[in-house]
Amino acid sequence: IRGGGHSLDQFLKGVNTDPKQYADTIKALRVRRLKLGAAQVPAQLLVAVLRALGYSRLKELTLEDLEVTGPTPPTPLEATGPALTTLSLRNVSWATGGAWLGELQQWLKPGLRALNIAQAHSLAFPCAGLSTFEALTTLDLSDNPSLGDSGLMAALCP
Repeated sequence: IRGGGHSLDQFLKGVNTDPKQYADTIKALRVRRLKLGAAQVPAQLLVAVLRALGYSRLKELTLEDLEVTGPTPPTPLEATGPALTTLSLRNVSWATGGAWLGELQQWLKPGLRALNIAQAHSLAFPCAGLSTFEALTTLDLSDNPSLGDSGLMAALCP
């Protein structure tokens, strides 16, 4: 699903809809892989989509060429998003700067096995805001010019 580079602010009015209202419809979808891209997405809308996908059978999510704008909603008591095995992020920028991975992680159920981050605008994650990816077996950061000569140690958890 490509947004054509448009802002998706117009869809914010449906963000507070309880996803349980359409849980049966989402459960009936046989979507295992989903790619979203080429849009400006308010963080509230992205979180609402993740909450709705929590009812799906989705295993692989790719976010590509996205600009996530605005603050994220308050952290949930427990993850309500999808139980992904693979998450791929390519050229995704976040209004929150370096804290984006920790904020995104809070909305995903545990069990992520592969994390691919390419062309990241920031890889300086504050370690205090990250939980352990206990099931993670693959981490691909290979297409990130921002790593520079100093490599991973200087970029991750400064």
